[in-house]
Amino acid sequence: MKKRIVAMFLAVCFIVTLLPTAAFAAEKETDTMTGFCGADASYEAQTYNFASGVYTCTGTYYSNAIWKLTPNATGYTLSISGTGEIGDFNENDTWSYNRPWHYVLAEKESKPVSDSRKMITKIEISDGITKIGSHTFEAYENVTSIVLPESVTEIGDYAFNYCKGIQTVKFPSDLRTLGIAAFSDSGLTSVVFPASLEVIGNKAFKACGSMYAVDATNVKASASYGTDVFINMNIPNVIYVKDAGQNGSIMTSNRTAGAVTNGGTFDADTEFNAGTLATPEKEGFKFIGWYKDANFSGGPVETVEAGNTYYAKYRKKARNGITIVDEEGARIGTLPNADEDSTVKLPNTFDGIPEGKIVSSWEVVEPQGLAIENNSFKMPVEIVKLRAILTDKPAEEEPGQTVSGGDDGAAAAAVILGGAAIGAVTYAVGTQIWMETNLPDGVIPTSREQLALMLWNAAGRPQPTGTALYADISAEAADTQLAARWCVEQGLMKDYGESFKPGKYTFRWQVIKAWNRVQKTN
Repeated sequence: MKKRIVAMFLAVCFIVTLLPTAAFAAEKETDTMTGFCGADASYEAQTYNFASGVYTCTGTYYSNAIWKLTPNATGYTLSISGTGEIGDFNENDTWSYNRPWHYVLAEKESKPVSDSRKMITKIEISDGITKIGSHTFEAYENVTSIVLPESVTEIGDYAFNYCKGIQTVKFPSDLRTLGIAAFSDSGLTSVVFPASLEVIGNKAFKACGSMYAVDATNVKASASYGTDVFINMNIPNVIYVKDAGQNGSIMTSNRTAGAVTNGGTFDADTEFNAGTLATPEKEGFKFIGWYKDANFSGGPVETVEAGNTYYAKYRKKARNGITIVDEEGARIGTLPNADEDSTVKLPNTFDGIPEGKIVSSWEVVEPQGLAIENNSFKMPVEIVKLRAILTDKPAEEEPGQTVSGGDDGAAAAAVILGGAAIGAVTYAVGTQIWMETNLPDGVIPTSREQLALMLWNAAGRPQPTGTALYADISAEAADTQLAARWCVEQGLMKDYGESFKPGKYTFRWQVIKAWNRVQKTN
């Protein structure tokens, strides 16, 4: 019995002697160290761990925010996730590198704490964070990328001051406040303010030497701008605002140029270029140009001059009608009114066309210079008058009829519709649907001229080999002449000796057959 008790006692003693060694081994395995965490006055002490082999470290940062460092190709990415605010640091914290991740990163890389911020090249803030605290990322000069979530409503004072590597930033759509010097001395080239912005602090973008454009057109006129918001930037720079009242507040004491869009705004993908004025858009209006004074005296300007304010001039877009006349100039119909700059597609028929007639081609009567291409044109500001060149409407094609050249309409239709024999109605409907679906812009040629131009354009407008001209194609219709000659040379269409008969009606099966051939060639 005594032997058993002694043996047990010795075993316990042996185990106790091993405990410190085991505890030490565990400490070395996790490489535990302490540092500061939190931005409040208490500076709560926290513990940071390095996983063996793969480096990641996390810590609780201010209330419900979590920070994380991970390696990337150029250094480290600092990620902050969770909910609520990233708290404020002060100026002394910035230059003493008093951030929890600074100490951890310096320990990991065996470098002075003063080098830690230079190793961070990317910042990612996850959705749920509502505020970027003051001085949080100040002087992170090697950071080239910032991701801000839509949840952020406030960017604190000096938050990204002296971040020289940052060229672009997309502000959240609900951002309310930009603090004092929030992006001063940064590398930003242009910024777009969201409509939600209410406060822009003093010197928010001071000394941004690469900044050449600020889009503030969506900002409310009631927004509060601090002083010298854009002071000491390289010039010329342009600040775009929606109205003159807004311009007055944002331009105070700023060495730059202003541009009052007079109600115009910019598309999200607008490219703002240094030394030039971008083109705004205003619904229902056409932009005319930028002028040096609000009364639009003199001509428009393009080049920015420092210290000037420019004003956007517009013209209300017209909604004009289109009148149709016959070859003698008599009015025979109209087309629906069209908005300026809209594309008008010309039909083969219209209300008022004489019975038994169809349009073989269109000619412009007014205004001079209006061009018709592929049976369409862009609506000008003026009222349009067109001449319809008419031809007799041929009898409806029927499956089984043999047409000159030995081509059979039924055979063509059967191939298209996948049947050996079809009725007239099926033929008419089926070919109509096929052409509207497959032909360019759904435009169906009804004349030989229209067909030749469609085929030629689809082929890339190649030059024909021959130089002979068809006598029945006018000298003004140079494209038609080239298209006709090329189509005949390629076996897509036939001519009539020295004539092409551009106004002659072309059947649907002929259109489909020629189109299929030119597609195979291409």
